[in-house]
Amino acid sequence: MNSMLITKAIKFIESLLSEATHLGIPIKPHWMIDHLCYRVQTLQEYDQTKIELERFGNLLAENEVNGRPIATYKLHEPIKVAGYWIPLIEIPAPKSGKITPSGFEHLEVVCDISFEDLEAHLKHLKPDISGLSKPINKEFELDLGRHAIKFHHMSLESVIRLETHKKAFSALNLSEAIVLLEKYSPLIAGTIPLDIATQKSDLDILLCSSNLSTAADDIRRSFGHHDQFRIAQKLVNGVPSLVASFVVSDFPFELFCQNQPTLKQTAYRHFLLEERLLSLGGTPLREKIILHRMNGEKTEPAFAKTLRLDGDPFQALLELQSASNDELQHLIETALCSSPTRLQ
Repeated sequence: MNSMLITKAIKFIESLLSEATHLGIPIKPHWMIDHLCYRVQTLQEYDQTKIELERFGNLLAENEVNGRPIATYKLHEPIKVAGYWIPLIEIPAPKSGKITPSGFEHLEVVCDISFEDLEAHLKHLKPDISGLSKPINKEFELDLGRHAIKFHHMSLESVIRLETHKKAFSALNLSEAIVLLEKYSPLIAGTIPLDIATQKSDLDILLCSSNLSTAADDIRRSFGHHDQFRIAQKLVNGVPSLVASFVVSDFPFELFCQNQPTLKQTAYRHFLLEERLLSLGGTPLREKIILHRMNGEKTEPAFAKTLRLDGDPFQALLELQSASNDELQHLIETALCSSPTRLQ
């Protein structure tokens, strides 16, 4: 990609990663730097930057947020810096009455540790925690002056996929599930944000509670009136778990609750790895996974079969979570028996 914008992006990432190392900000090798944000001064520059990005990327979404459009582009090839593969660039139009210098402003990271742990570790940097009030994909921000680093638990691309799945997102809003379940640290996972859903897929929400009976009572009160409501406590891989299902506006939900942080639950750890694999493997990998799922395979066995992983598919995927992007890319290429895979 021969572009001044991409050259600037690489220099920006290198500089910000160096600063993060100096300040003790953790950005682990197996975390995703899922996108960069490029600011512009005028609407004319916004349109010009979009035209430039269209040379080597596809527009994923352009939505109005707080009265101004924000465009997100998925690059034909990821920007590769220091072992990270960055697939997206986001461009917000300028806010009315606010002067913003042109250039890359921040990068965003998908992490697998809690915001409480990040805050405790980085308290000296006075993090901005106002984004923790967001209902979906809460945000933890470190303002480093002219630039910033933001942390999330789901990639921007997965959020866009969820929001553009009209039936699922409409049902999610109608159910008010995220608000009603706030005290249980809800995390959305599963095949819909990964864009590998089939017609039988439901919307998966992970929860944490130290008292499954109390959680069950709350869930009955909040969702028991919905169609096909069911709830049961069971052992899942030896762990006491609460599973509830119901239908809102003809769309199925599944709530899964355990007495362990949602970030530590196996389903979320699988989700993070699968999100990264699909980002690295692009269309060739996605098509293979979907084919296996259409043939009746569950998500984890579909990934394991596609990647030719031996043994128990659930454990095999867990063992890959800390692998580097280069290691995962080699695994994907070997499994697909093809030339190096391009992100699409």
